[in-house]
Formats: sequence, structure tokens, C-alpha cells
Amino acid sequence: MDQPTSNEDLMTAVRDGHLEALAALFERHHRPLFGYARGRSGDTDRAEDVVQETFSRILRYRRSYRPGAPFVPWMLRIARNVLQAEGAQSPDLALTAAAEVKASDDPVRDLERKQRREQVMAGLAELAEEDRDLLLLSHVQELPRQEIAHMLGITTNAAKVRIHRALATLRRQIVGADHGEAKS
Repeated sequence: MDQPTSNEDLMTAVRDGHLEALAALFERHHRPLFGYARGRSGDTDRAEDVVQETFSRILRYRRSYRPGAPFVPWMLRIARNVLQAEGAQSPDLALTAAAEVKASDDPVRDLERKQRREQVMAGLAELAEEDRDLLLLSHVQELPRQEIAHMLGITTNAAKVRIHRALATLRRQIVGADHGEAKS
């Protein structure tokens, strides 16, 4: 077998029965997938299980992969399905846990932080799943834009633009909530 280097070439090789190519995909993607699953579930053990089950399903459903289709979005759809099947904690709860701040000696400041965090969580819950995932990957998991772009099979500039747009949407929702406006 030739040495395929792109995710798509590797997945096509897996699809065609060259199962050793799955090891290369696992090496490339298990860490970012773990971070994504941990952000969505809020639980390290569950995230490890999600990674294992995702790659198990990739192997099981390898014949459903369309050669040339972007691999990472296909993998993330499988991971989302695994998370949903396992009843993953809602993203707002997972993000709340990730963004938890220790109490200070100033109860007014603590209340303001709590209220702001609740506004952010409510805004995140209103985002499209793709936008919420981008913010999870970029701001909670703190993955570099280049790595997010690689995961999604897009350019780094496209990842920056999508993250910027998701943040702008979130800001509008929070500002709307601050002013008592209905979210649309």
C-alpha cells in the first residue's frame, strides 16, 4: 500500500480494507477528539470512552465513508452521535463546569461573575451546534486555530472567520439578553 498522508486518503484506505491506516488516523485525531468530547460531556472518563467508541464506529461503518469527503466532519458527526447516545451532559453544563471560578472575598463580584457566566451559557445553548463546537474547541479546549482548521478540513483563515462569527453571534445574544430583547 502506498503511504497516504491526507485524512481522506487514510480513511479511503481503511474503507478499502487497509485497517492499519486507522492507527494513523487515531494518532492524528485522538487528542483533539478527546478535548472535544470532554468539553461536550464535562467528564474525562466519559471523553475517553467517546474517543474509543468513535473509532470503533469508524471501523464498523467504514464502508459508509465516501472517498474524497472530508474526514474530520464525518468523524465529529460520529462523535456527536456517540455523545447523544450516551446522554452526554448538555454543552452549557459542561462549559459551566469548565469555566467555574473560585469564590472570592467579594460576594458582589462573585454574583456578577455568576450572572455573566449564566448569560454566556444561555447564549451558547442558543447557538447552532457547529458554532458551539467551534467555541468549545477554540475557547474551552484552547486549541490553536490551525489545529481546528486541520480538524475541520478548512483553511486557518476560514476557521478564524467562523470562530469570529460564532463569537459575534454569541455577543449579540448576550447583549440582547442584557437589554431584555428576544433572541432570534
